[in-house]
Amino acid sequence: MLDKPKQVPFRKSSHNAISAAFLGPVAENFRVLQELLLGALTDHADMRESYESSDGAFITSSIRDSPEYRDAINVLRAQAQNISTLLNTTSVPFFSVRYTAHMVMEPSMPSIVGSMIAMLFNQNNVTMEVSPATTCIEVQVGEQLCSMLGYTTRDGVSPWGQIVAGGTVANIESMWAARNLKFYAFSVHAAMTQGDKPLEFMANDFTVTTCDEPNTPQLLSKLTPWQLLNLTPDVVLDIPRQLASQFGITSDFLGEVLEPYLVQTMGKEKIKKMYNIDDEPLCFVPSTKHYSWPKAAALVGIGRENCVNVKVDINARIDIDALTTALQDCVDEKRAVYVVVAIIGSTEEGSVDPLDQILALKPKFAKQGLSFLVHADAAWGGYYASMIRERPAPARLSPQINPNRDFVPSITLRKSTVAQLEALAHTDSITIDPHKAGYIPYPAGALCYRDSRMPLLLTWSAPYIGDRGGNGGSIGTCGIQGSKPGAAAVACFLHHCVLGLYKEGHGALLGEVSFTCRRIAAHWSAMSTDTTSFIVVPFNPVNESDKELIRERILEKSNEEIVDDPQAFKVLCELGSDLNINAFACNFRINGRVNDDVEEANYLNNRVYSRFSTPPPESQIDIKTVPLFLSATIFRQNDYGDCVKNFQARLQLETDSGQDLFVLRNAVMSPFQSAGNYVLRLAESFKAGLEEEVKYVVARNTLSPQIHTFIMQGHEALYLVYRPLFHHANGRQQLILAARFSDPAQASIYKELQHDNPGLTFELSTDNETTVGDILSCRRLVGSVAGRPLLAMLMSSVEITITSVIKDRPLNSRWRDSAYPASYTPFYLYGTLSEKHIDHMLLRAPNAQISSDMVTLDCTPPLTPGQLVQGVIARLNRPEAPMQPLVADAARLFEPGASFDVAIYADSKLAKASGPGLSQGGAQIATGKLTLGQAVFYDADRINTADFADGPRVSAYMTGSTAIEPSVQKEWRTLVGDALGFGKSTAGKAGARKFNPRFRFVLKDYAASARMALDEGEEVSYLHLHSSKRFDKLRARLPMAQGIIVACPLAAPRAARLTSLQRALHYNPQHHPTRSLREAQRKIVWPSMSESTSMALPLDVVYHIAHILEDDPLTLRHIALTSHSLLSCARVSLYRRVTLSGLAFHRAELLSGTLQANPELGSLVKSLRLSRLLRHDPSTKRASERSSLTSEFLPFHLLLNLQSLELHWVEMRRGIDDLVAIIGSLPRLERLVCDTLMQDITETTVVPLLRYHPVSPASPGVPPRFPILRELTIKHGSWTHWAFAGRLLLSHRGSIEQLQSITISFGSTGEALLWVPIIRTAGPRLRTVSISITDSPVRLHGLEGGSNVLSEIHAYPSRHAYVFDNLSHCPALRTLHVKYYPDTVGPTDTSQSDGPIDALCEVLERHPPPWPSLKRLELWLVDRQDGTVPVSDQLCARLARALADRTRFPDFGTLVLRIQPQFWIPRPGVWSLRSVSSQIDRTAIVERWKQAFGAFERLQGVALDVAMLHSPGAQG
Repeated sequence: MLDKPKQVPFRKSSHNAISAAFLGPVAENFRVLQELLLGALTDHADMRESYESSDGAFITSSIRDSPEYRDAINVLRAQAQNISTLLNTTSVPFFSVRYTAHMVMEPSMPSIVGSMIAMLFNQNNVTMEVSPATTCIEVQVGEQLCSMLGYTTRDGVSPWGQIVAGGTVANIESMWAARNLKFYAFSVHAAMTQGDKPLEFMANDFTVTTCDEPNTPQLLSKLTPWQLLNLTPDVVLDIPRQLASQFGITSDFLGEVLEPYLVQTMGKEKIKKMYNIDDEPLCFVPSTKHYSWPKAAALVGIGRENCVNVKVDINARIDIDALTTALQDCVDEKRAVYVVVAIIGSTEEGSVDPLDQILALKPKFAKQGLSFLVHADAAWGGYYASMIRERPAPARLSPQINPNRDFVPSITLRKSTVAQLEALAHTDSITIDPHKAGYIPYPAGALCYRDSRMPLLLTWSAPYIGDRGGNGGSIGTCGIQGSKPGAAAVACFLHHCVLGLYKEGHGALLGEVSFTCRRIAAHWSAMSTDTTSFIVVPFNPVNESDKELIRERILEKSNEEIVDDPQAFKVLCELGSDLNINAFACNFRINGRVNDDVEEANYLNNRVYSRFSTPPPESQIDIKTVPLFLSATIFRQNDYGDCVKNFQARLQLETDSGQDLFVLRNAVMSPFQSAGNYVLRLAESFKAGLEEEVKYVVARNTLSPQIHTFIMQGHEALYLVYRPLFHHANGRQQLILAARFSDPAQASIYKELQHDNPGLTFELSTDNETTVGDILSCRRLVGSVAGRPLLAMLMSSVEITITSVIKDRPLNSRWRDSAYPASYTPFYLYGTLSEKHIDHMLLRAPNAQISSDMVTLDCTPPLTPGQLVQGVIARLNRPEAPMQPLVADAARLFEPGASFDVAIYADSKLAKASGPGLSQGGAQIATGKLTLGQAVFYDADRINTADFADGPRVSAYMTGSTAIEPSVQKEWRTLVGDALGFGKSTAGKAGARKFNPRFRFVLKDYAASARMALDEGEEVSYLHLHSSKRFDKLRARLPMAQGIIVACPLAAPRAARLTSLQRALHYNPQHHPTRSLREAQRKIVWPSMSESTSMALPLDVVYHIAHILEDDPLTLRHIALTSHSLLSCARVSLYRRVTLSGLAFHRAELLSGTLQANPELGSLVKSLRLSRLLRHDPSTKRASERSSLTSEFLPFHLLLNLQSLELHWVEMRRGIDDLVAIIGSLPRLERLVCDTLMQDITETTVVPLLRYHPVSPASPGVPPRFPILRELTIKHGSWTHWAFAGRLLLSHRGSIEQLQSITISFGSTGEALLWVPIIRTAGPRLRTVSISITDSPVRLHGLEGGSNVLSEIHAYPSRHAYVFDNLSHCPALRTLHVKYYPDTVGPTDTSQSDGPIDALCEVLERHPPPWPSLKRLELWLVDRQDGTVPVSDQLCARLARALADRTRFPDFGTLVLRIQPQFWIPRPGVWSLRSVSSQIDRTAIVERWKQAFGAFERLQGVALDVAMLHSPGAQG
């Protein structure tokens, strides 16, 4: 149970004063900071002008007027603006109240001003000679820090502190000092007894006291190595003073004679060898240590393995019992200890180690002869000591108090934490970071010593330990750093002076932050309930009995209400960590059951972290839209032990598998987050994001009917090897089945296929969606056979009977091994004596499925039929661990025909056994050689798929840290390089000159383009002009130029432009280094586009060229022939998006021939657009000689990576059958657009897409399995789209259940209504819906197959109600677009738009809201020219009220109205888009509709966009 803090009286003025110390979340104090900085710059300029003014100016007016000066200044301004723009658009907003991720916030205004003032003078505190003022300031800052931490002068020895680059440097330096201190007595002893013995004269007189006998002086020369290693720090540091006192030894003499014997000179190992010290002394650190500690041990020569972890308790504090045991072992083994480190505020959990108990161990072990230093790593927690310090006199001047500021309470720390901060005074050294909780700009760390003589152990000027006397001096000689900026010291000093390092100053700031931290912790503690789909568990335990109180009396209450509620405030104070970090983790429920899989919980937390952290550049997410910033860490079993297991148990996760835990974290530094209970908004943002991520994770952990795929093995006997998925419940098992064909005829066909295609791997995919459990229970399945790598359907409606289950092993994370096999790669081996097969044992993830049928096995003794029927374990003599994680490149190790030495073991486990340890097997039964067959299946991608839905793409596997992945780092480098104009220099061929790959193809006036590029500061390697008349004027501006500029007049013909670019690409400046470009051009050899005599371009330049010309494919196609490297790059660009339009049958034939001749090009096509492929041209009324589009017209089966297919005005011979066949051959299709498709002849029977073998007559063909569509657009058309809709619903439902966007538009016909069932089926995932609705009954009654929809519609009051009620089944809907087409026949009806608006309002008013994520509503309505808006005022107001409710539609922001005018044509009595008048008053119509919907313009945060649709009579 955590102890409760003692509360101090609240001061509302404290927050007002603290508010004056920061620029503010929205730059509220900008004018103050501007005034201070401008004043500092003005003072600095005045100082320079008044310093020896007789010297005069050196940057004269003529220099300032020169073009070179102006160019340089322009470059400075441009680049400064570029950097400012870059930082303002990409930097993490530490200043924002939404940022709670790391231990960083905006620096305080005093520190900014202090740093800026000092930077103007470029102060270097390495010595007082060059920086007298800032050196003295640094010494003063050191004294301020020492005083705050509790260090005082004792026995005439003062403490000492200095500013360093950061906590890492401070920790390294403290360990360096500990090492030197440990061996200093040896140096004095060696000077008495070794070599020249310069101190031998006092060997029989100089005495010291040992730690175990502090009252008995002993001769230092007679001490044992163990005693020398364990002299107390005070005794060692006092040796020089004692020598001077007893023997009158001067510092110069002592420094001179000790220098050869110091550890700095001899090295530690030589001293250890001299004194027969076998074991390296140890450093003890908690397992929650910062990574700088093992780094420090390595750097100072102690060795990482001698920096020993001490386990932590369940609160992540060092386990005192474990530390005591470790120290006792050192006593028993006579092994010295350098230092014991206590963490005062761990960076992951905010825990404070029991420093007082660690210090209590010093005298205990001193009695046993063991002495060691105690160092406090208070990088994070050191400044919290200001919360326990009293205000000194005289008082500082307080800033102006603003009584209208919000009330933010300040609370004190827990008693146990206060005790540890008070114990800091008794440590030997302390690390503290002003750039963390001190609010100082980076870099600013600090190291403080209780004894100012200790840092002199590190000096390189004089190795004499004496008292500094507080005189400042040259502080750069004591420590790691030499040069060090004075700006950091000034920043610290000014901040300390303004705020004050005491309770009412900096302590009050941290007190407010502590209050905010506990308010956030309250949300982590009580956010989840027994009914929520998620669980949030804080690392620091909370009493279950307090959670309801937290929900009712804390979460939504104001700060004043909480303070006025003693019981609520008491509970609040018990929440959170020792210091201001909240660690927590999330879990989820499936159907009320809590998930117990650690890996799945880690995946959820990883997705949440990706959502609430800095978005990668590729995501195109504006960093300003991230609603909350969190950080993350990994609790590793090796470091946290029982602590992480306890946390996992509280999350209701299993603990037996020993998996690490991915943990979320928020660090609080802003005093503004709890103002006005802003933390509630942060918590709501987190909850909304968590709920959305839970849906993704629940989906991949929910068993549901799916299409399942098996690898088929065997010729005489059939075996099925399941294709599993590690990260989806529907595929999380390794399954090997013995089976047979139910139909002998199908078995014969399969054998013939195997015989004709010996290298193919055959796959069996179920025809219908089902579960593995159902397959195993009914012992049969029906599916289609395809051949890899063609993935073409070879057999359909194949019925298989399962005869036995050979292996059925779960792949859940808890059943996996903790490590990959280190000496072998294990496989299951099974089959018959004549046909043996293998499948890789999946023991750990990530992994690869590797299967081979018909392997050859030569072993002794031979295997028996019974062993093969049961399945045995084959250990291939190739270690698996070095190959993991297996990737596609590793497939070459398992190519057909590869041979391996093998040891075969019995599988002692049952067929349905679970791991870990499955590969251990039973007794060894044979050894020999195994050779893979001709058909080897290898998959390292699909099996490891982690993301099965949209959202952040995160790894399912935790790597070494939560650091940014290399691919994302590359994205950032590219983004910054593009913004600031630099790139990575690359070389072409060996020996080619490196240059900056800037490329510009300018179709402007050549001279203007050249000057423009040069004026913008671009570096140019050579300048090729279409005409070189003005080259001599520009040549002087091209020294050492880098990059490429090609310029030619716009009027130049295409051939001239192509020639210009081609010559520029092949011009090699190395051939003509001293000649003018004009002369060089005349000597250019143009040898048939050969690269042998021309410069090879770096790949990044090639890609840049291809990118620039991407929108000009004709130019790119011509230029591609100039360079082999550009040719392959251009292929990727040219084939990425293919468009065939305008009666382009001949182009389609060319494309078809090209793809068939070069099948590899098919995989490059990502987008295909076919337009106006018609036999009958509507414009000419003539028939083309070409045939209509069919599934065989283009080789669609080669477009394996096609993601988008658009069909516009396309005539299809077999209509729906061709469309279904085409779509079924595109496995990765995600986007389908069908706009005005027409059928050439009547429907015929289904034609199979590919026939590599005749389909069995007893097994009629079935349509190919559809891809999973994400976006679907259906518009117009002259053939029955409803048949396509029916086919989707009846045969390919799985392809539409993942739809995110659907557009259905049939104008004024009623055919769109027949697609409503499709929308209902895809509803749960739809984000965008666009649909046309109409009053016209004409087309709907004439449609065959529409009777089912009609019967549904009759149950509704109107067709509009039918449409919107079905749309209400789309909970994720964000954008709704409704096109309304009223009946065009009949009299004027001014209320004709009320029907759809009324139906829409009825759905919007439902509870709960149907579309809680709705952001945009777009309505296309008709304006019939009678001067009124055909929507009643009551309905407009009703619609506004419904969408204005932020509790129901929090994200709604835009209502779009698109108005289409209609005109009454008396004859033939219809409404038409064509006006009988010559013009329409567009402005009047728009204003009329704006006025009618004016209620939306009064809604805060909602934009009303009203505009006219195009109409023939409209004026612009």
